Amino acid sequence: MNANIKDIALSYFKTFSEKNINGLREMFDDKVTLRDWDINKQGIESVLKANLNIFQNVKSIDAIPQNIISENNFVFAELKIIVNGDEELKVVDMIEFNEKGKIISIKAFKG
Repeated sequence: MNANIKDIALSYFKTFSEKNINGLREMFDDKVTLRDWDINKQGIESVLKANLNIFQNVKSIDAIPQNIISENNFVFAELKIIVNGDEELKVVDMIEFNEKGKIISIKAFKG
């Protein structure tokens, strides 16, 4: 893989925090999957729709990386997510990338 996936992951968290749906589209593989404690979506349109739903239901959302580990084509990130400026969620993301540096899988876990 040519790109540094840790840098791509940091860009992903920034793009997500900006609620930039078009930016996310550029980062995702067409067959991207998203799974968390509430969502299980497959395919870029379905995953983008799930993100748009999140964005429309919050005033602000800031994904702040606390620790990031990259190995092969995976990034594991411990995040502090601040919703609407005051609600804090602790989340661990496991993000998988393809050989082109596109995100093919995001699995998010609370805790």
